[in-house]
Amino acid sequence: MFNTNAITKFIGLCFMFLGYWRLTDFVILNPVFTFSFSIAGFFFILFDLTTHHFEQLKREKEKYYSWKGKILRFLKLSLLFLTAFSIVALPHLTLGWEQELILKLNDAIVLLGLGIVVFLIGLKSDQEIDNVLEVFEDVENRLKNIDDKFSVIIASKDEEIEKLKHELKELRDDSGSPGSI
Repeated sequence: MFNTNAITKFIGLCFMFLGYWRLTDFVILNPVFTFSFSIAGFFFILFDLTTHHFEQLKREKEKYYSWKGKILRFLKLSLLFLTAFSIVALPHLTLGWEQELILKLNDAIVLLGLGIVVFLIGLKSDQEIDNVLEVFEDVENRLKNIDDKFSVIIASKDEEIEKLKHELKELRDDSGSPGSI
């Protein structure tokens, strides 16, 4: 069954086909189209970065509804709109830019986007490590609580054993004294 994410997957698949066809010279792309794809990719990368920050706010529920949360939600929608606009409308605008400028901007956007992607991978890795450490700390705290409970139980049982030993000794002393049976 298809869901709304299917369109995203199909668009990504079509871009992969387009890249392969460009590599094999099956299609020749106008630099304006390539530039619009680069711009769209850049906006999508910024969307992913914004989503990462937004997810961090979600974990802190009180900040989720703050002004920062509202700005991030608006920014996410705006970046998605700019992504779609860059793919659908930008190639058809008459910008009047020289091809050399478009190629230069395209290179800059690709490099900026790649830098953000690598940085975002680092941020997400840090977050995953923090999440794993939180799980370990939680398990460690639970084990410490269990250990503390068992220590209390063992101490209580040790006291009972000592008390029973003392009573047993008293019983032996009473039964072995002169005047008893």
